[in-house]
Amino acid sequence: MKQDLNLTTNPNLQAGSNNFDIVKTTLSDQIAVKALTPIQRARLQPNSLRLAINAQCYDCIYDKSDVGSWRQQVAACPSASCSLYCQRPKPIKIGEAA
Repeated sequence: MKQDLNLTTNPNLQAGSNNFDIVKTTLSDQIAVKALTPIQRARLQPNSLRLAINAQCYDCIYDKSDVGSWRQQVAACPSASCSLYCQRPKPIKIGEAA
């Protein structure tokens, strides 16, 4: 079930509405967002430098048939002469502060 985010048709989002319910995403919407590749995420936010770097590294070295996630593969990148080498994405460690 898709939620209506149109201000003119959704009474919860209209200006002056007394019902200020928080619009919650459905589980299927959350799963769809998680399934995006770094390239797709960068296209959705073209002004994000971090997403552009992630997308470039993903496109350069990620092999779906190889072992490990794309972040693990990029972290193991052997190309130290690459201009993005120091900025490449690394795996997120559990319990590490952002």
